[in-house]
Amino acid sequence: MAKLIKQYNNKVIKSSDEEDEDNLQAQDQLGYFRKVQTASLLDIYIDGPFREPAYYRQICQAIQDTDEGDIIRFHINSGGGRLDALQSILSSIWKTSAATEAHLEGAAHSAASLLAMNCDSVYVSPIAEMLVHHVQFGTAGKAADIRGYVDHVGKITEKLFRESYDLFLSEEETDKCLDGHELWLDSEEIMKRLEYKFEVLKEQAMLEMEEELEEQLEQEPEDEPVVLEENQKSSSKKKAKKDCSTEEVPS
Repeated sequence: MAKLIKQYNNKVIKSSDEEDEDNLQAQDQLGYFRKVQTASLLDIYIDGPFREPAYYRQICQAIQDTDEGDIIRFHINSGGGRLDALQSILSSIWKTSAATEAHLEGAAHSAASLLAMNCDSVYVSPIAEMLVHHVQFGTAGKAADIRGYVDHVGKITEKLFRESYDLFLSEEETDKCLDGHELWLDSEEIMKRLEYKFEVLKEQAMLEMEEELEEQLEQEPEDEPVVLEENQKSSSKKKAKKDCSTEEVPS
């Protein structure tokens, strides 16, 4: 049967004989599996003061609905605000396996800077600025209750402060801010500190990978020595003698 190839609208139509030949060629080649994955990009604009936690309910749910491979992008230009609102957002971030990005597009003051420091990566605009300080709040009530509340808030915020600004602030700067000092940073200073922080984190990650690899190699069983039976030993000796025999050199 003659092989026919017809072309309609730039599409080539092959005859059945050619299709059979292509199938036979494909059987001789390694196949593969294709999986299509979709990723979501979530843009969240933090461009005002941090308000009551209920105001962020929808974005907190959207953050928690993301998965590995998705990206959450915070556009930050905020003077800070309420601690409880920040806690709601951070709790949602810590529950997701999506990648988080902080884009500093202007002011990143107080709670806004804490949000940025808890993201996987930070992008800094040339006009960005940052204010770092410890918590500020007011309360009223009985003296004993006020002291207890102040001690409690101081304890939980100090832990959050130290963990968030680790490798970004020095120990001396951290202690000074916890004592009431305010630290102002321009975009160049922010970039310099971030580069140092992420470089150290990269080195720590590489070291952890090397340690895990060494542990895996140590856990692998070693090759056991081969033990020959008596009859195998004797046959091996005979073979060795035969292999070592010399040939006579003709004179």
